[in-house]
Amino acid sequence: NTFGSLIIYPNPFDNDLLIINIDPITTVTIYTVTGQKLLHITPNETRVNIDTDSFLSGVYFAHIQAGADKKVVKLIK
Repeated sequence: NTFGSLIIYPNPFDNDLLIINIDPITTVTIYTVTGQKLLHITPNETRVNIDTDSFLSGVYFAHIQAGADKKVVKLIK
């Protein structure tokens, strides 16, 4: 399981969001609940720190890809 060790911390988050996985994270795309894309990065790292200062309080969805596998995670700020 590619995401068996996925850690997203903290959730709910304030200003920084940390994503950790054993397999390298190839892309992270964050959307609002209305589908607006706020962020798209291609880190290719096992540890990704995202600055979320510009995000308003609310609910978001992170589409996280590692290799061919993809996972969608609900985030709260």
